Amino acid sequence: MTDSTWNIMEDLQFLIATDEELQDDLVHVCNLLDSDPSTDDHHGTKPSTEAPTVRRRKRRVRVDNYKMEVTMLRAQVDTLKAQLDHLKLTNPTMDMSAWKLAARRERMEAMRCQVENNELRAAVDERESLLEHMKRLLNKKPRWNLSESSWDEEWSSYKLAAQTSLRVAAIHAIADRQFRRQNGAFIAAGLVDVTDDVIQATLVMLPTHGAALQAVQVAAFDASWQTVTAAVWAVVTKYRGFTAPDHASVVARIQRLSNPLANICTGDVWSQVVEHVDEWTLYDRFNLPCSDGGVDGHHSNNIRKLFQEESRSVLVWRTVLEDVLVPHMSKGAVDDSWGW
Repeated sequence: MTDSTWNIMEDLQFLIATDEELQDDLVHVCNLLDSDPSTDDHHGTKPSTEAPTVRRRKRRVRVDNYKMEVTMLRAQVDTLKAQLDHLKLTNPTMDMSAWKLAARRERMEAMRCQVENNELRAAVDERESLLEHMKRLLNKKPRWNLSESSWDEEWSSYKLAAQTSLRVAAIHAIADRQFRRQNGAFIAAGLVDVTDDVIQATLVMLPTHGAALQAVQVAAFDASWQTVTAAVWAVVTKYRGFTAPDHASVVARIQRLSNPLANICTGDVWSQVVEHVDEWTLYDRFNLPCSDGGVDGHHSNNIRKLFQEESRSVLVWRTVLEDVLVPHMSKGAVDDSWGW
């Protein structure tokens, strides 16, 4: 009994012409009705040479009933098509099984998703140039990371390479990072808005270096901070041992020594090499050998850089733990200190 059930929707497709065929037929009929045969006959006759003796009648307005009927039929066809599509969605068939109905709904949902997916792909294609530009900006590495991929790890561990370009970039990177840490270090040490003289030394615990000695010194001078800055930088450029930064009209110094020397090396011979990176940056390599003349001595390689702002100047220094140009540093005691 089920096999003999008449599915109206399936057989209806053979009885009704397709939308394309129906549309083509209607257009063809409209084109035929648009043509005016009376006009063609009038132009086909030869004009009379004699003057008209009778007054011409007013041309009667012709009402094309066929064209109006065809136009109405086209409107009805569009309305019926819309109703048919609505019926297909709401009432597919009377005898359609649940699985077939579910499959039809899934097919319609897949078609809707496909249309939506195409629209999204078109929107992405329109913005492809902007997305590529943003990707290049986000994936762009800093200027000093363009040479070697492992160089970032080297300067982060306070290591200097032998190549001049990498060496200079590492010195600036170490000094710049030390300058960014100044504000947090001064807050932790309680040196914000301090105007009185302070001298103290405390033992602090470091997350990576264990214990360290922190020395804090605050000294006020009867001079402007520009004058104090010029005096301090003049002393630093003469390779003396005094390195004290200033904070407004107050001079403050923090110095941490994470590995004090176990054995003090004494000797009359010492070496010092200063690299002038730029006008406000110096790299000082100092070596104090032991009294027996061996290379196992004390190494203190300091980076010093002066940062000048509108209301203050900050002098930072940080020791380098490994330098390719000083291969015997690993055999001696290496100074690990930093300050502002």
